[in-house]
Amino acid sequence: RIYVIEMIHISGLAPRRAASIDVGERHSRRRDAGSGYTFRMKDAAPGDWLDADVEFEISAPKEGMKLFSGASVPWEYNASLKVPGLDPWDSYALGFKQLADVGVEAVGDLARNATMVFPEAIVYSILFNYRHYLEVRMKSLILKAERLLDRTRVRLPSGRKGHDLVYLWDRLRPLIEAVWPESATQDETIGAQIAEFAAVDSQSFAFRYPVSLAGDPSLPTLSGINVLQVKTVIDGIASVFEGSDTGIHEMLQTKWEVMADARADATYASD
Repeated sequence: RIYVIEMIHISGLAPRRAASIDVGERHSRRRDAGSGYTFRMKDAAPGDWLDADVEFEISAPKEGMKLFSGASVPWEYNASLKVPGLDPWDSYALGFKQLADVGVEAVGDLARNATMVFPEAIVYSILFNYRHYLEVRMKSLILKAERLLDRTRVRLPSGRKGHDLVYLWDRLRPLIEAVWPESATQDETIGAQIAEFAAVDSQSFAFRYPVSLAGDPSLPTLSGINVLQVKTVIDGIASVFEGSDTGIHEMLQTKWEVMADARADATYASD
């Protein structure tokens, strides 16, 4: 079988030339596993992105192989989902941000190395992960701050409000300022930046799908994004959110310890 692909210029995203790919025999090292094919570039001219006869493999599905099988080798790819003492809200929130950060670094590396993969291939997932970090972290801060302040409404918003960044910020901001009244000026900046993000993606949809449920373009007014600038803005917001999370956590721990001591004293006095 012959496959035809187009070579793409990173700078202009313009097709350069067509190249034929011949599906060869299964790679000898993979023959028993039946897991891959070797592709060979044909007729690649000097100076093209791939030299002539460059081989690479594409894996085929392995029968009986499960997605979630627990710990296995190589060990460095294993991850524990139940770490004692680790707040899962932190793992979820920071995981989305860290993956987006890695993506931003990858965009720079791809551009500097002039590889075939171009930034547009991952920019949408980067932006979605940054947006979801903001959503998840604000939700976790709302829950923790309401517990600290003894608010009765310790539950998350549902429906459209649950994905509305502006709504979440409007609910979180007074809680933060109740704990740290001096943060009002800083919070104005955060509010403006969150509102800008929400104006582009109001319901966590625009960076996941190219069209809306109505079939309209998801990003009608946005033609270009500098992901490093986005990262810089998110880093600034994250420094406040992560600092607030640490502070509220410590205050909650102190509060619970004081309450436990008070109960112990009351029990001792009654005896």
